This record gives sequence, structure tokens and C-alpha cells, in this order.
Amino acid sequence: MFSGDGYLYGRAHGIIGKVLSRSQINFLLSSSNLKELQAAFRQTQYGSIVQDINFVTEMPEVAKQLKNHFARTVSTFYKQGSSRAKKIIDLHSQRFHAENIRYILRGLFMKQPHEEILERVSPVGKYSYEYYEKVLTSSSSIADIIKSEKIQTFKQLLEQGYSEFQKTGRFVPVDAAIDQFEYYILPIISREFDIYVNLKNIIWVCRCINLGIAPYRYIKPTTFIAKALESNSIPEVLSMYNFGVYKRIFADYMGKDDIPLHDIEFAVERFQIKKWKKIFRQKSSTDIEILIAFFEMKYAEISDLIRIIVGINAGFSQEEIEKSFLFY
Repeated sequence: MFSGDGYLYGRAHGIIGKVLSRSQINFLLSSSNLKELQAAFRQTQYGSIVQDINFVTEMPEVAKQLKNHFARTVSTFYKQGSSRAKKIIDLHSQRFHAENIRYILRGLFMKQPHEEILERVSPVGKYSYEYYEKVLTSSSSIADIIKSEKIQTFKQLLEQGYSEFQKTGRFVPVDAAIDQFEYYILPIISREFDIYVNLKNIIWVCRCINLGIAPYRYIKPTTFIAKALESNSIPEVLSMYNFGVYKRIFADYMGKDDIPLHDIEFAVERFQIKKWKKIFRQKSSTDIEILIAFFEMKYAEISDLIRIIVGINAGFSQEEIEKSFLFY
């Protein structure tokens, strides 16, 4: 346990112990429209967070407040943690920051309105909605936002990606730069991310094959992924990792010609959340692992609640919505 951080450990278990039950989730899913869903939400622990918001006319605000709830949770843990805990929480927050910068840069690339871009952002730690609003209002271009980035390693990777973007006009190199930053910091946060990073790199190779571009231009050639960089098809790539945990995750797609990458990506995310759940319950888990597992699980839970709201609004069936769940 972190020295002096026993309270955080206990609080994390207390919060996860109070997540919505399966029966409560089914009650939310039984709503036929947003008005019914709003009434259902008010009977849960999240009622006080969204009670004053009209789900029908202010749906983006509901998602925003749920994300803010997660951000406040992280901030509370940060403020009450030791210096070592603060370092880990800050580093983990950089992962979410990188994703938020992706939404912002991609939004600018696609010429989306600022309010639509901000709807995708997930505030965490010191990276608040106000922080990203300032980023968008004070920077008028992709180049300006990259120039203003404070994390130097991230900034350098973004600059490299942007240089390639200027030559090709494709957003792919910027996407790759953001992913490579995440794959760089995740194993520093916890070695429990190692397999996840390997899986994400495999998906990147597959994505490059789909796009008809050379993977080695966008992926750091580690020993694990190097053998796949010259592959000509996705089935060929997957066949190279027909062992261990990789075989279990890719089993449903082995030997198929038409492989939906989105499905594989979702399978990878589900694998990692399942892994964090197991780590969180194990008495042998380290303090760092428990802390990160808590944040990952809590974020996945909030994301599932937002998926319910979006799904009900879109008229999806309960089964269709449940297929998109990560935590529940």
C-alpha cells in the first residue's frame, strides 16, 4: 500500500462496491424513451448528479455531468494521496488527456463546431472542460494546439505526426502519434498494460493494411510487433499471434477474410477491463495496480451509462445496447 494511502484503497473498494447492480442496469435499459430513462436515473445513486437536467432537451449535458463526476473522483484521490500516489494519478491522467487531444485535433480536421468537439472530451485530474475550452478558443489550428502542448514527449510525437500529415493530408500519422504516446506511458504506469499495448499495436498493423499504407511508418518496431510489419493481410497478421492470450482474443476471427476491426478493438478493451476487475479483487495485487484498476473500472462504468443514454435516444434495443458495454 502507498505510505499513508490506506484511505484511498478503502475508498476505492467502497465506490466500486456501490456501482449500479445488474437489476438497476436492466431497469435503466427497460426505458422506452429519454423521459422514462430520466425518471429511472433519479432512482439510482446518480440521481443527484443529473436530477436538474432535462434528458430530452439537454442530453449532451447529462453525459458531461457524468464525466465530470469521474473527473471529481480522480481529483479527490489526487488531493488526498501521497506524493507517490499523485505521480501515478497524474501520469494516468495523461492517457485521458491524449485521447482528448485526439478528439480536438480530429474535430478541427473534420471542421466540426467547437461545442461538438467538447462533447467528446472526458475531463480528468487537472484537465478540466474549462482547460479544453481554453485550448480550443486560444488556438485556431491543429498546428497551434500541438505547439501549446505542455507534455514534451507528447508534443514531440505530435510534431512528427503533423509533419507527415502536412505531406499526405491524412490524419493517420497524427492518430498514430497519439497512440504511440499512450503505448509509451501505459507500461510506465503499470506492467499490467503490456499485453494491452501489444494487442493495440497488432490492431494498428491491421488498420494500416486496410488503408494500404506501410505499418512501419507509424509503429515503433518492437521485437513483438516487428514480425507483422511486412504482412500483406489481416488474417496473416492474426495467424502470427495464434498463441496464449492473443489466441483467445483473436479466436473468433482466425481464418476469416472479412474481419471487422471495430469488433476486435472492442474485444481488446473488454479483455483489459476484465483483467482490471480480477486485479482489483486479488489480495496479491500491488497498491499501484489496485489504484489504476479502480480508475479504469470507474471510467468504463461511466462510459456504459452514457452508452445507455445514447442507445435509448437512438431507439436501440436492450440487446444492442448491452453489446457495447465494457464494465457491465
